[in-house]
Amino acid sequence: MSDKPLMTETGSNKEKEDLKEPLTITSKDQITKVVLHQSHVSPPCCKIRAILKRYDVPFEIVEGKKPDSDYKKIPVLMVNERQINDSFIMVKSLAPILDGQALSPELLELEELNTFGLMIALELEIAESGSELRKCSPLVGGKKNPGLKTVKEYGVKFAEKLK
Repeated sequence: MSDKPLMTETGSNKEKEDLKEPLTITSKDQITKVVLHQSHVSPPCCKIRAILKRYDVPFEIVEGKKPDSDYKKIPVLMVNERQINDSFIMVKSLAPILDGQALSPELLELEELNTFGLMIALELEIAESGSELRKCSPLVGGKKNPGLKTVKEYGVKFAEKLK
């Protein structure tokens, strides 16, 4: 168990940390309002948009960081006024609501590899030639990931896991 607090000053989770209190909704029908604070070019934001669209969840998009939050990265997802940070935690939190069950250990491992490996590698690879994504670097983690592999290496890992 970590000594770090599970919530930021505004009451939301920190990166890579589960929600202190799980969402109280149990089905998509109980979702009344969803707002995604995002950047259009960010792979984690694209992932969350794709999931919301896949499950036909109506949502509002707000470009950029959530201004009244001490969490300074994107995406930030507001579900029924509840703030969720970190796309990995968003997927973990939404799976039981949208899919009727929590992610299996195997899917959780793949989602973690995707979120904290492949997507960051993609961001860095694209940022070499994309000025818009380079502007987002402070929001998505920049080059602070010394163990990061290449996109090709993550492709090999995914292929091995899916055998």
